[in-house]
Amino acid sequence: MKKNLWCSTLALLCVSRLTAQPVDDTQLKQVIIFGRHGVRSPTLPNSTLINFSVQPFPVFSSSGGNITVNGATNETILGGYYRLWLTKGGLLTGKDSADADFVYFRAIGTPLIVDTARAFWAGMLPAAGVNVNSYGPQESDPLFLPVGAGVARLDERMAVAAVMGRLGGNPQSLTSAYAPELALTRSVLFGYPASETPVPATPGGKVDVTTIPIDVAAGSPTLPVDLGGLAEVNGAIDPFFFEYADGLPTSEVGWGQLTAGGISQISRLLSLALDLEFRTPYRQRCRVPMWPRTWCAPWFRQPPGMR
Repeated sequence: MKKNLWCSTLALLCVSRLTAQPVDDTQLKQVIIFGRHGVRSPTLPNSTLINFSVQPFPVFSSSGGNITVNGATNETILGGYYRLWLTKGGLLTGKDSADADFVYFRAIGTPLIVDTARAFWAGMLPAAGVNVNSYGPQESDPLFLPVGAGVARLDERMAVAAVMGRLGGNPQSLTSAYAPELALTRSVLFGYPASETPVPATPGGKVDVTTIPIDVAAGSPTLPVDLGGLAEVNGAIDPFFFEYADGLPTSEVGWGQLTAGGISQISRLLSLALDLEFRTPYRQRCRVPMWPRTWCAPWFRQPPGMR
């Protein structure tokens, strides 16, 4: 009997607490979206890439690291998704010309980033004239590139010291830690099975990027540190990611030598570089620049009279 009475009392207390919760009358007022660029072509031209491989790289629908046709299409589809989501959330009405007055797009002023933002706009506000705000191609936007714009200071010596500290003063140790990824990279570039032993010699007239020394040196306002050979490796494998993302048949990605799992494995080298360059905490009171490929920050605010 006492047990039943205790249980009843507990139940009453729980009900009391539940009914005492305040009513959630919050309303969504604005959304800020940060996005990366769409699928692009390799940053290095094929005339340079051929020095690193025994086979020619494919020709993309764009060149110079600019957005591809498929990349723009994907961004427009993504913009359409946000159109539906924001309309359902009450921040867009579906009347594009009116909604455009409450949308602000900001992009770094390079063709890749601006074109990505425009394609996104085309999907989100298809009936409204495109309006993407940006600085000039040679200017540093303080929102995305504060060091280049002079609103933040990067201590280059501290940046190098901080990265070297993470690596125990031995950048070359990365060649051992990431030996499988480098071995796979080499096998794809020089066209032999990754399991082959001993590995074949470097073909005549070719550069083995996996043997270029990894070092840490001062970078630039947009790139805090220069990682030497690691940057060269990432330049050579950069096309593989976008072959896959641009819809190239898997039988042709990396000349048929890279599966989705292989792409994932070599992408660790890119993740490593980004981690060292941009996620190493520098001991200074400033923010290092955001990764310069951030494309835009569209800002949505609620039109008057809308919930």
